[in-house]
Amino acid sequence: MPERTRGSVTVTRPRKVARFVLFSALILATTLIGGEATAQGDDNSTLKVEVLNNGLEETWASNGKPNATTDDSISGLVDLLKAQKKFEDNTKNGFINQDVLTDGWKPSLEAYATSDDLVYVFGSMLHEILSNMTFYGADFLLTDVLEIFQLDNVVTADGIMNLMEIGLPSRDEIIVSVRETGILEDGLSEITRLLSEQKNLTELSENPVQAFVVLLSDLLRDTDNRLWKDVSVILGDPLGPALIPILQSDFATNATQDPAAISQRANEIFPRLLNHFRAFGMKNLLYNPYLPSPCLRDDERACPSYMLGEEGEAILLNKEKVLQGEMSEEEFGRMFQEALFRYVDEPLGYDELPEFVRAILEQVFNERTEAMVRALSRDNPPEEKEVEVLESLSAGNYSVEIEKDVLASGFNARTAICLANVSAAMFEFPETTSAWIEGLGLERVGSAFPLAGDLSIRAAVFVDRTQNAVVVGVEGTPYIQTYFLRGLFGWLRNIVQARGDTFKYPCKNSNTSLCDEMAEKYPDPVILNGFAPSSSAVGDYLRPALEKAILLLQDTDGDGDDVSVSTGRFRNAVPDKPKLYFAGHSLGAATAKDLYIGALLRGYNENFSKVTLYSSAGPVTGDTKFQQMIEEMTALTNSSMYQLQNMYDPVPYLPIIDDVDKGHLTALYDHRNDSLVMAEPLPDFVKAPSNIDLSIFAYHSIKSQYLPLARSLVAGGGEDCEAICQVGICGLFK
Repeated sequence: MPERTRGSVTVTRPRKVARFVLFSALILATTLIGGEATAQGDDNSTLKVEVLNNGLEETWASNGKPNATTDDSISGLVDLLKAQKKFEDNTKNGFINQDVLTDGWKPSLEAYATSDDLVYVFGSMLHEILSNMTFYGADFLLTDVLEIFQLDNVVTADGIMNLMEIGLPSRDEIIVSVRETGILEDGLSEITRLLSEQKNLTELSENPVQAFVVLLSDLLRDTDNRLWKDVSVILGDPLGPALIPILQSDFATNATQDPAAISQRANEIFPRLLNHFRAFGMKNLLYNPYLPSPCLRDDERACPSYMLGEEGEAILLNKEKVLQGEMSEEEFGRMFQEALFRYVDEPLGYDELPEFVRAILEQVFNERTEAMVRALSRDNPPEEKEVEVLESLSAGNYSVEIEKDVLASGFNARTAICLANVSAAMFEFPETTSAWIEGLGLERVGSAFPLAGDLSIRAAVFVDRTQNAVVVGVEGTPYIQTYFLRGLFGWLRNIVQARGDTFKYPCKNSNTSLCDEMAEKYPDPVILNGFAPSSSAVGDYLRPALEKAILLLQDTDGDGDDVSVSTGRFRNAVPDKPKLYFAGHSLGAATAKDLYIGALLRGYNENFSKVTLYSSAGPVTGDTKFQQMIEEMTALTNSSMYQLQNMYDPVPYLPIIDDVDKGHLTALYDHRNDSLVMAEPLPDFVKAPSNIDLSIFAYHSIKSQYLPLARSLVAGGGEDCEAICQVGICGLFK
């Protein structure tokens, strides 16, 4: 492993007046070139001020290294509370820009004190990269961007790193600043705003370089937006306070006013920037200790060998070769990229990264995105009622009334709670999943299995002997802050393959005439294939697991006479047929729905007394014909389908956003009326009230929203279930 530069663990001492004066002098030098600072005078003459590198050692000797943290380990709450107190003191003393502070409802700091929380992970990774810019190649990326916009005449990467060496905040301070400024939410809002202001998003997908130039130019010109203010607070002094004056300097302003020149430089530099970005990503993948990639660290607890598959094992093996000096980082990067292309079924080679970027942009910048951006840009007025709901959820005493129409449909609250627990458990580390499932009184049948390739989401089959039931639980897109590798591949698959293709009926592998009937009546329904399991996964993994589940439930002597595995078809010899349930959340909900469809079309339902789907927060899976086919097939087979959505959650509307109708039965958690109501079609999407400081995707969380909401359907529905949760904000906002 190459030599790495890591931050010191020296305790930071209080800042003194002399140091404040030094910082002030440096801030006045609004431009830096290498080891020099440049400021623009009224007459546009250039004044060069030497950065006091010679005085840096003396400053450290007097005050301690300012970019140190009191504890470089993942220590959690105590250090965060100290950093929080420091942030509050700086705010009171006027050192923090009040414009960046969020004043709405947010979870307590304890909710962020876990190593898999997104704020914690982002803050830790950011500190690691800023502390080691050269090692990770971030300086090259920064130089490329500065050159494209000709800002290298204003500031250089070396100059910026000089300032960070003087005063980079500690890791805990950055985590607190990320939380208090809400930069993750502000960043999403700013991107949404920039996209909403573009005349034609489709044109941007046709020219990724131009898209990069247009969006970043707009961002650089708008120096008064909240995102830049967030960044200035997070970076701390002296670099933070100098950032906005640098962007507002005459030279910087003039540099962004020549789009033709910027585009020309961008076309020249962009290929180099992509190569630098790829190297930056590989460096982080290989060496960043805060990158949540347990599979690449061979963490058997979080990522046992069966979860890796051949593709994952190859990546892990090659990573070890890099660390042992037997493979170059460039070779590892090539192997990783090829694996990525294979996973998303894009026939691209290593030298065709721009085409792959363009494929992603085509899915990001299109007419659907324009509608989505408009919806996400609309502000919702503050509502005190929502604060009451979140406080009640946090206290664990929230209750929901179920509308009569929902109950009349056959919806069972206790079944919904049980299957919400199954859906939540599927996101967990394997050992925790097993403990959670066992606590529910379920028994797993064999191992979890991938649904679309080694690194894809997984499903597992469970049996409930008491209830004579079989449950198929489907994992959603893995938390990227927990399983970075699988989460990254999952999101890319969702994006690149979230396009419509004609649904392929599995009638050749079916033992029911229903499949042919549906194919004849609905010959060309469209399915969003990024959410669908592979046909081989259904035949090779799901069918044998269901057969084994029936054996466990009904073949008491274990001789297998009641089920035929070899013929590829179930036998209907057992009169006491079990019930079959499908459950999933988010991508897992969409995939569980597709598995439910596949099971009915293949005739698997004939071996069960009833087939039922309970899903939550699933995106749209297909067009109107696809939905009509599902509804008719559900009615003909006496099956049931319940799709639960949360108020303020945007994911169930994707990728359509407007006029979403998921048909029977879609129910909505209505926070304003504390009720579960029918939602056919879904009401127009609205963001959370403006007095709620949560990410737009916070309302999509299975652990902090959907699971507590499900438990609120029945009094006492959540006794101690969250105690074994480890991934995500578990159960409550605590």
